[in-house]
Amino acid sequence: MKKITIVFALLLTVSSLAFSQQAPKRTAEERAAMMAKNLTKELSLTTEQSSKIEAIQLESMKKIDAIRAKGMEGGDRKAMRQEVKAINDASDEQVVAVLTTDQKPKYEAWKAKRVDEMKNRAAGRGRGSKR
Repeated sequence: MKKITIVFALLLTVSSLAFSQQAPKRTAEERAAMMAKNLTKELSLTTEQSSKIEAIQLESMKKIDAIRAKGMEGGDRKAMRQEVKAINDASDEQVVAVLTTDQKPKYEAWKAKRVDEMKNRAAGRGRGSKR
């Protein structure tokens, strides 16, 4: 009985660890809506601004998803990154065009904060370090 309990506890632990490693895959629509919601909160966007930004983000995220799908088939990762960067830069310009002069500095600060968060997240995963 003791062995069964230990095996069951081990199985439960392994399965919960495996499950916790999987991040849910969000659709382009979900990601665009989430981005618009976050920016609305951070920048006090109007309803019109929010819907325009959501449309901009949706278009760019669909393009990026297509590039990533193509890249998964063995494409050139460096070229893929450059294409994604070009799309992100273009959508960024479109978003800035929607913002008021008061919102633009807040948007730049928000972007800088996100870059820091991504760097910290990447460092937390141990990129480049030996474990």
